[in-house]
Amino acid sequence: MSENIIDNANSLRHKVLMSMAIVIGSFAVFLVGWNLYFDNYSLALVEVVLVAACVYTGRQIYLQTLTFRQSLLLPYGFIGVVVYGTYLKELSSGLFIWSFMAPTLFYLLLGKRHGFLATLVIALVQLVNAIYKPGSLVLLDGSVGLNVTLAYISIWVISHVYESNREQTQRQLITLALQDPLTKANNRLALNHEFKHLVVIPDALSIVLLDIDFFKDVNDKHGHEAGDMVLINLTKILAQQLTAKRVFRIGGEEFALLISGTREQASAYAERIRQQVEESVFQHQQAGIRITISIGIAERNQEKTLSSLLRKADVNLYAAKHYGRNQVVAAG
Repeated sequence: MSENIIDNANSLRHKVLMSMAIVIGSFAVFLVGWNLYFDNYSLALVEVVLVAACVYTGRQIYLQTLTFRQSLLLPYGFIGVVVYGTYLKELSSGLFIWSFMAPTLFYLLLGKRHGFLATLVIALVQLVNAIYKPGSLVLLDGSVGLNVTLAYISIWVISHVYESNREQTQRQLITLALQDPLTKANNRLALNHEFKHLVVIPDALSIVLLDIDFFKDVNDKHGHEAGDMVLINLTKILAQQLTAKRVFRIGGEEFALLISGTREQASAYAERIRQQVEESVFQHQQAGIRITISIGIAERNQEKTLSSLLRKADVNLYAAKHYGRNQVVAAG
């Protein structure tokens, strides 16, 4: 799976926002001319602001610099124009019907929780707006009011159910993409993703590479089921010393740890892990299995890429094995 799956939700929302900017911006330009022709200057001015919001949002998406706060500008600007227009115009103009876009837009763009609150608030504001308008009794009484209410609620419920299922599916896909199925540790793709977030932080950052010594002997003597059990229990030990988020299985019996700290601090973590592993006995059927690990450490200095930092750590891991295994090497 591609790492792009992690950012799938943002990518979808940016595509929706870009489409919204193009379509609504085009409509708004037309409506500016329409309202200027009919001397609706205040509404035309608001629509000019909406056009500017569409252009700005589209530009930020194109440059890939759109922030979450900036993404709020267009949907709230659009709904603001609808609410203001409903306030100015007669209900017979039908402008309030554009409010029915609110559930779909806000759920798609802002997620379930924000979408629910925004949809509720917009419904209440438009209800108050309509009640105090001339001719509101025609809308609120009888089948017209009932149909308007049920239509809005139906769109709301459908949007809520869709977004709930989309979020759940997204979480499952991310788990599949980033998690090792055997040990439940993070995988190499997750390591790449986490490193991209940490590398921009100026604080010290170290990577720890560890490998089980003579792991093939465990599989040959006790079977692959025993080997799997050892990997699972080793992962638990690593997660106890750090957090599960910083533990990555990147090969058969090879793990990587990301530590926010200097080489010396990482060495202290690594030595505690090495000692705990050496003292542990992993029970499989009637056998007690003991293992040791070799560890290589590298601290980020001039390295800007994960591969270059891994190469430095791998050199030290090789040295640890060369010097007799079951030790930590953190040479510069």
